[in-house]
Amino acid sequence: MRLKNLIWIVLTLALLVKNADANDWMDNGCFSSLACQSSCMGCGQFFVEGDLLYWTTREDGVAFAISGLENFLGVLVGPGTVKNLERRWNTGFRVGAGYLFPCSCWDIYADYIRFFNKSHGFNSAPNGVLFTTFGPPFGEDLENTVNADKHLRYQIADIELGFTFAATDFYFRPFAGVRGAWIHETYDIFYFSISDDFSQSVFNKQYFKGVGPRIGFDDQWFCFNWLGNCFPCVNCIVNGLNLFADAAVSLLWGHFNVSRRDIVNGTAVVDTADHFDTVKPLFEVRAGVGWDNYVNWCFLSRIFVQAAFECHLFLKHNQMIRFFDVNFPGTFANINGDLSLYGLTVTGGVIF
Repeated sequence: MRLKNLIWIVLTLALLVKNADANDWMDNGCFSSLACQSSCMGCGQFFVEGDLLYWTTREDGVAFAISGLENFLGVLVGPGTVKNLERRWNTGFRVGAGYLFPCSCWDIYADYIRFFNKSHGFNSAPNGVLFTTFGPPFGEDLENTVNADKHLRYQIADIELGFTFAATDFYFRPFAGVRGAWIHETYDIFYFSISDDFSQSVFNKQYFKGVGPRIGFDDQWFCFNWLGNCFPCVNCIVNGLNLFADAAVSLLWGHFNVSRRDIVNGTAVVDTADHFDTVKPLFEVRAGVGWDNYVNWCFLSRIFVQAAFECHLFLKHNQMIRFFDVNFPGTFANINGDLSLYGLTVTGGVIF
């Protein structure tokens, strides 16, 4: 692990904060679903959690070829198939910590997400042709072989302030805060024609960094407690079992740095870049099942574990450059495809 990554984790654990579950809120005087009691029944608590992310990505507008075509007397015939990158799953992590203010239903929370993803695509048509969908403006449209590699680096940092409305078996926590995002992507495509030993290479880079407001809510429902009341023999298992759902939206003001370099038979024919500021929305949802309960382990008061499906969606995030007309090489457009990251999130945490 790089030193800067270790520093990120240490700083996050030292400065970040996490909210408590419904029972902890009630221990701190939050018996009413409308407002906190004025009496102080808690002295504040710290929380630390870690998440294992097993996610994949999907980005619109990165198809690299059309296969299944035959070149018959200069005319493409036959049903074609658009070739996209193979979906690959990778692991990442999220770390966070938090503090529940004493005599209050307020908390402050922050976290940091780090996730890297690699995707690959390959297609070969030795007896046919591939139509290039991402080729250079000064190249060939028909090739026999294509290789594509895409790398994504996704980093998110949040800090938020929340207030919890709690009942006996349910709590609802709206929150507001600030989000920072760093998303780096590279997309390299290599086309090759066996018949005339012709090669084309396309190197795309897209860097985005932004910051903006974020609002959302968390809710948790301890819907299995009745099982423990009816069947005492399973009380130690179902007590603390809960369902939860979180949702949030961010509006990020940020800067795009997009570049493209094309090489045809060893000669660079395109080397261009685009820099601009814009505002992009980010939607996120998480839902799953969790378990938490009191413990008496040294300085720990509670532990909790969760498993959930989580999805982050960036609208019109793909701003890579694509050329459209060989007769007018300067004709291009940004793709404006959506970017989504989703998969399994497993969480474990402790409450002091």
